[in-house]
Amino acid sequence: MKNQPNIILIMSDDLGYEVIGANGGTSYNTPKLDEMAKNGMRFENAHVMPLCTPTRISLMTGKYTFAITLDLVYSPQMRPLLGI
Repeated sequence: MKNQPNIILIMSDDLGYEVIGANGGTSYNTPKLDEMAKNGMRFENAHVMPLCTPTRISLMTGKYTFAITLDLVYSPQMRPLLGI
């Protein structure tokens, strides 16, 4: 049986690209993240929303951000809050 790769997804709030030591950051000591970046595969081209909520919900539901927004806006629970 072929070995499957281990995939670790790290999502953090309020952590800029420049903070991690592997990216040249000196604000915090990040030895474990630096080691993972050195020995593993790096994903360096990502585009996200400035807030974590849309990204977090997209990861949890598998839906695009606009679909989630429509679901929330038009859900029966949200209509009274939005006055619609």
